Amino acid sequence: MDIEKIKNYTQKVLALVLTALIAFAAIGLISLLYYLFTEVFNFSRGSNAYVPETVKTEQAIQNNDGGDAYKLHVLYNFPTMVDTINQLYIIPVGYKAQYEIENSLTKRGKYSSLSSTNSVTYDYYSQESYVNLLIYDARTSKLEKLFKQPIIIGQYTAYSDKSDVIIVFEAAEKDSNKDGVLSLADETSLFFYSLTNKTMKRAKMEGLSILQYSYNSKFKNAMIRFGQEAANRTEKVGEINPGTLCKYDYALDLLVKINDEKLNKELETIATVKK
Repeated sequence: MDIEKIKNYTQKVLALVLTALIAFAAIGLISLLYYLFTEVFNFSRGSNAYVPETVKTEQAIQNNDGGDAYKLHVLYNFPTMVDTINQLYIIPVGYKAQYEIENSLTKRGKYSSLSSTNSVTYDYYSQESYVNLLIYDARTSKLEKLFKQPIIIGQYTAYSDKSDVIIVFEAAEKDSNKDGVLSLADETSLFFYSLTNKTMKRAKMEGLSILQYSYNSKFKNAMIRFGQEAANRTEKVGEINPGTLCKYDYALDLLVKINDEKLNKELETIATVKK
């Protein structure tokens, strides 16, 4: 009699454990499917994915057949103080479709300060970009736009010294790859804007883009690497270029090459000599 009770009890425990295991397995399977659909296949986040700013080169504002949802509007980012003493702010201006603005307004804005690092390596697929920068004087309530022509501006950084604040940023001014839009995939230059003197200077090499730079605010000079972005490189043999290193003197507005084709060949010869 006792043996039968033990058997019944054991069977009930095994059934309970088996039921629990099946339930946990079902929950795990559902969780895995949810992860695959939301994170791997990215089905639920498609409308919020980041899209770099672009400007139509033939038409500044264009309405697509999709209706008001695709109508393009300027988007004012939150002001960032770049000169505390003179109360000067930068207001970056973006350019997005109406549905993108509506989606962004449903989220709480995040404050982000300017980068304190002196070296920036660009990736035009992910970095923020703007169609203009506004300088706002909080003391006089005056507002100044830096550009009056179409332009795409990349990440900007404010460098301060005792006498001035220099705003440094990468930007593209023309549709160099002829794809119908102005973006950071086009040839870019490095711009230097003085808040004190209200003057703009530019470091540029025709046919090349800014790949990397570092700016020394004490001596007001920059080290710049020019080259071709991966999307703009040709597949022809012999077209690979190691890039051009330059020094830019802000005071003299002078760009000087550090390496050239002759030096490249000399170093290649040294590196390939058989020992």
